[in-house]
Amino acid sequence: MALGAWCFAGETIVGFCELTKDAPRLQLNAMTAPLVFDVTAATFQSAVVETSRKTAVLVDFWAEWCEPCRAFSVTVQKVVEEYGGAFVVGKVDSDAEQELSQAFQVQSIPFGVLIHNGSPVDAFAGALGEVELRELLAKHGIQPVTPEDSDAEPDPDSAEGRLRRARQSAADGDVEGARTALEGFPEESELLPEQENMAAGLAFLEAELPSSPEASAQLSRAREHFLAGRWQEALEAVVASAAEDRDYADGLARNAMRLFQGTLGESELVDEYRRRLATLLY
Repeated sequence: MALGAWCFAGETIVGFCELTKDAPRLQLNAMTAPLVFDVTAATFQSAVVETSRKTAVLVDFWAEWCEPCRAFSVTVQKVVEEYGGAFVVGKVDSDAEQELSQAFQVQSIPFGVLIHNGSPVDAFAGALGEVELRELLAKHGIQPVTPEDSDAEPDPDSAEGRLRRARQSAADGDVEGARTALEGFPEESELLPEQENMAAGLAFLEAELPSSPEASAQLSRAREHFLAGRWQEALEAVVASAAEDRDYADGLARNAMRLFQGTLGESELVDEYRRRLATLLY
């Protein structure tokens, strides 16, 4: 039987896709996405399908009680960091996300699926060792990124260097680090709009967000998702907050959206939710 998995259109399963071959080597823009992130059925389209059109995604099905899963998690974390963005890892809690587990016909865990350009290209069951994992990646042209493969690191004091450091600090929840990186930003830089969005968005990261009212609770969820790299879930929560109270905390939802604009840059995902937010605000 051909190896494959169910295909998605948005969040809807639409059919079975056979694995494709000879996926080309891809690289990640390290400024815009973490190397390892959680995946749910709700975020599968944006976190896995869309990401895989730029960078190969290894979907790792696991469970808290699974000891081999823990061993493989250590292995895959080490390898993905060493590969420097040549691929990324999406973690699926198979107990919590049974729809995804069924869609990919997961019968035992750990179970991995390598996805490129929106389709699965390989799959395996069991905890691969480092050598086996590297061999699987190499089979699909995925090798560690070297300085020759990627763009040279920008001058840390240049506009690009400052924005990169600010984005990484924000993703780590380090507001002061992000703010320091943005200080003295070159005003003539074409990246200035993103710097301004980042600077405004930091207010969202450091705001006190009690569990009530609901607008605050939604922004708190948005921040939690942002720090975990769950972009779509975070954006959904931002819009939900504005739907509850568009003026909450002097329009903090606007600051939250600007953080996403500064962090992700030009993004269809951000544009979609920015339009939805604007509809609520104006």
